[in-house]
Parts: sequence; structure tokens; C-alpha cells
Amino acid sequence: MVFTRPRQLFSFLFVTVVTSPVFANTTGLPWESPLAKIKDSLLGPVGMGIALIGVVVAGSTLLFGGEIGDFARKGINAALAISFILGASSFITTLFGNSGALF
Repeated sequence: MVFTRPRQLFSFLFVTVVTSPVFANTTGLPWESPLAKIKDSLLGPVGMGIALIGVVVAGSTLLFGGEIGDFARKGINAALAISFILGASSFITTLFGNSGALF
């Protein structure tokens, strides 16, 4: 096979290298295991505790905080929303026993 143009040679080498089984990653990415541990920790009882503490702290700050600035109020509202999301995720996991889509 004779390549007359450099573009043909580059295309052939690119396809050969990309489709080679040597470069196939069958074991998964190296950061998947630590991220799975963090996800399992946040969706379990730790996540429920963090969500409960976040709701109590953010809610009491909004209730008894007095005069706080607009930026601080937005930050507290964001913390409250994150706590609700984390708590809902932990609650659904506890209630139904699974966490998300099943393959």
C-alpha cells in the first residue's frame, strides 16, 4: 500500500492507533473507585446527617441572623438548597433502597 499524500498516511496511522486493542481501557478510569466511595458516603447516613445539620444551621441563620447582607443571604439560601437536595437523595435511597438509574 503506497500513500501518495501525507493526509492519507496520517489518516491511516490515526485509525490504526485509535482502533488498536492495546489502547482499550477495560478496567475503568483510575478515579472511579474513590469517587464511588465518596458518592456512597454522601448518599448514606453521612449525607443524611450533613443535610440535617445544613438545614438546621442555614434555617436558624436566616431566622435569627438579624441584618445580613444580600450576598450572605444568597450563600445561605444556596447552602439550604444543597442541604435539601442531599437530604432528598439520602431519603429516596433509604426509602427505596437504590440510588438512581439501574443498568
